[in-house]
Amino acid sequence: MLRYNFSVRQCFVAFVLLLACAKVGAPPGKPELAGPAVKILWPSPGDTVSDTVKVLIEALDPSGVSRVLLVADGEEIGSDTGAPYQIAWATASLYDEPHWLLALAYDRWDNEGRSDTVRVFTLNGNEPPPDTGKKGTK
Repeated sequence: MLRYNFSVRQCFVAFVLLLACAKVGAPPGKPELAGPAVKILWPSPGDTVSDTVKVLIEALDPSGVSRVLLVADGEEIGSDTGAPYQIAWATASLYDEPHWLLALAYDRWDNEGRSDTVRVFTLNGNEPPPDTGKKGTK
């Protein structure tokens, strides 16, 4: 019969080494399938904005929110990784017309949540060219 004569200290060191060498993987717990609940708090639908605007976004998820993105007229504007989520949107070069905002949030499992689209208007003195139907910057 084999006998092992390990001290308590040796066992503790082996346990610590085992923990230190353990593979780091997905977040602990059961993966969830639903993305975060996301809402643009400001500006509100129908608001008129100008210059640089701080868009306020609420994102909630039981596993935690890893990041929030702001999309305006289909283009990514910026991101934030810490609540309260605030992303600056520079509107000074945009035409004075409606624009659409969307917030995307991701949880620790990389599930995506989307806000409702918010339609806002910009007022910076940049009239769009007549009869072109084009949207965007001047």
